[in-house]
Amino acid sequence: MPPLPSRPPTPRAGDNETIFQIYFPAKTIEENWGTLSADEGRRQCAELAEKLGRDGWDESLLAPLRAAETVIRVGLFAREALDTWRATA
Repeated sequence: MPPLPSRPPTPRAGDNETIFQIYFPAKTIEENWGTLSADEGRRQCAELAEKLGRDGWDESLLAPLRAAETVIRVGLFAREALDTWRATA
């Protein structure tokens, strides 16, 4: 197996835009997702960067969290299969 690169490439979505995604399970089933306010996004990213830093994450992976300007919270949920699919108007 070849050695891993010392720093992974940064995913790019457009000029001056970096996508940074992290997944961790949450105990809540509340679906409160969407764009966070600027203050709330900065606060949550700073808290997460601090926690990940204490856990030993490399600074190159924490820097995008500390520099985030727009934060969007999304929820991924496992759901029971539907018997019937239908479109709603």
